[in-house]
Amino acid sequence: MKSHLSIFAFIFFLFFLVSSLALSQDPQGPDTLFIDCTPPDYSAAESMKVSFDLKLKTDNNGPGSDITRMTVPLMITVSNNLKAKVRIDTTAGQVFYGTAISGWNTKRVTVSSYGGNPALFPMDLNLGAVKSSSGLSGPGTYTLANLKFIVKDTCTICIDTGFGEVPVCLAVNGGACYTPKFVKRCCRVSSGNGLCLAVAGDCDEDGVLAIADLVLLTNVLFKGVQAPIPTCRADYNGDGRITFLDVVYAINFHFKFGPYPKKTGVCCL
Repeated sequence: MKSHLSIFAFIFFLFFLVSSLALSQDPQGPDTLFIDCTPPDYSAAESMKVSFDLKLKTDNNGPGSDITRMTVPLMITVSNNLKAKVRIDTTAGQVFYGTAISGWNTKRVTVSSYGGNPALFPMDLNLGAVKSSSGLSGPGTYTLANLKFIVKDTCTICIDTGFGEVPVCLAVNGGACYTPKFVKRCCRVSSGNGLCLAVAGDCDEDGVLAIADLVLLTNVLFKGVQAPIPTCRADYNGDGRITFLDVVYAINFHFKFGPYPKKTGVCCL
């Protein structure tokens, strides 16, 4: 029931953005929204994170042409999903982290298909954001969102604009809402078998073997924190499981000059 209310609230939020602005022409030349597949992307046998960027190319320039509102409904489809078992991260903090709109006042991410399930496709994914003052200023190419997926096998992820009642909308400061061009893109995710994609023992994925990795490992085992992806990052002793024996191995490595974490699977960097 709570998820249904959340979806309803977000749809109302989108309608508020769009209905408060009459559709108009782009202030300058046509803007373009597109997906950057950021290749190469690989999936490991135990799953791997891949990320594709939603970007905006705009030539808006001059006073009153800052982009301060956006609504972007997306339709996402996945091939071979019975094996790939794709799941998308819908956490707003992750989707907008490090983007050009990360500091905007309001940011929302909602799945409006299949009761909001982030693992069922085709998927209706709705992105919305509002900036109360100056927003995207000047011509350029901006990253608006990071679409992060967890994938378990080779597949193709296609991302297009949604076809629902809420249109793609950009709005300038003090102006009206306009619809940019949207370029559909299909991103191939290939099997990582035989490739080295991660560092054994690097639980927090920062590229450095440090005490922080041991802390995260203990939190995974004793506090229910999600295991790193791929899980071989936390498999210090290389036995294919994450257990207390990995904590013992990690303590010996970090504090007693013990052997390095064992390289297994794609954790062989």
